[in-house]
Amino acid sequence: MAKRQLFVFLFIIISALGVLTQCNQESANPPNNIAPIFRQAMAKKQLTNDAFDFVSMRSADSLINHYLDTFQLKGASMAIVKDGKLIYAKGYGYADLEDSVKVHPGHKFRIASVSKLITAVAIMKLIDEKKLNLTDTVFGKAGILNDSLYLKARDKRMYDITVKQLLNHTGGWCRKCNGDPMFRPLEVAKKLGVKSPISLDDVTKYVFARKLWHKPGTEFGYSNYGYAILGEIVEKVSGKPYETYVQELLKPLGINGIQLAKSFVEQRAPLEVKYYDAKTVAKVRSAYDPSKKVPRTYGGNNLDALAGAGAWIASPLDLLRLTNAIDGRKTVPDILSEKAVLQMITPEGDDIRKVLGWRGCRSHECWRSGSFGGTDAIVVASKSGISWAFVVNSSVESGAAVGKIYRLMNRILRSHQKNLPDINYWGLQPFTK
Repeated sequence: MAKRQLFVFLFIIISALGVLTQCNQESANPPNNIAPIFRQAMAKKQLTNDAFDFVSMRSADSLINHYLDTFQLKGASMAIVKDGKLIYAKGYGYADLEDSVKVHPGHKFRIASVSKLITAVAIMKLIDEKKLNLTDTVFGKAGILNDSLYLKARDKRMYDITVKQLLNHTGGWCRKCNGDPMFRPLEVAKKLGVKSPISLDDVTKYVFARKLWHKPGTEFGYSNYGYAILGEIVEKVSGKPYETYVQELLKPLGINGIQLAKSFVEQRAPLEVKYYDAKTVAKVRSAYDPSKKVPRTYGGNNLDALAGAGAWIASPLDLLRLTNAIDGRKTVPDILSEKAVLQMITPEGDDIRKVLGWRGCRSHECWRSGSFGGTDAIVVASKSGISWAFVVNSSVESGAAVGKIYRLMNRILRSHQKNLPDINYWGLQPFTK
């Protein structure tokens, strides 16, 4: 009997080793045209630009470099995932032009409103944990945020706004009608009679003194304020600082070193790039000291108040680790329930904008983009299994450029669909400096 048990035990071990061998088969036997480069990267255990110097992808690199040259951008970073596997990641141009530091896959960039996807995932995780509901009201005595600050709304419809309405931008605000208070800090400070920089609480006082443009839940009205408030909800419900909760949530995915951005160049985080505005863009009055004129990239926006609406820094690798874990596919385990993933990507009333966290979802893909001075970022997840992320550290003269980046990447993916390498670089570590 003992011999039989030993045999069964050995059989299980051998079978398990066989499964592991199958799982690693793709990495051990990459296509012949890229095998030497892939094996060198595996031996060094380092994720560098050289690890992706594939002849079949050089025309794609040329297109990206041409894009940077055309719009006089300093640096960019791009990554592609196929069926959960990291197949391409590369930096272009400079992370720090003054010190001649070139972009590599590990560099972190401000991701502007792509931050909203991160905030939405944090909210949906709390919902999965039964600590929150989409139908919960946000403000007022019966709401999640019921401190005295949130009890003084001029428009009593504020107390009808739900968590879901903040997530899908139907809270009733209209930035096209009367501006975006998150990006008008000096106006808010003047109206309230307070000194700069303002806090999110100051923005709340400003917002609560005004009327809503629409009945909550009816019209789409993009709201940065709504997502900043979602960050406050994460804090209230989790009992942890918003930034800490998100970092702890994402760390098991291998997402390390992301943090909320700071407003000044001397406050850059480790591996964070420098940001550059277009030459034709004039300096603006500082959100922190209105007596000074500063570049939009450093001090022009109040990133401290923006927080969950647009202040995270991350690499394309970080963004694709996240989308891998919320795409509903079986290639990588999701950190959200199947129900939560479906809720995030299903438009309300067939309006592709009314989704949770994403900027939009069609039948075949979802995308999330973000832009402000010195930053353009976009991440796309498709049902074909191909996801990609692209970030830059410079502004184009014409303003937001995420549409140009989307078209550029679609051109690259269409022309290289048959040449995309069938490999997996997850597990290798990017440079840490």
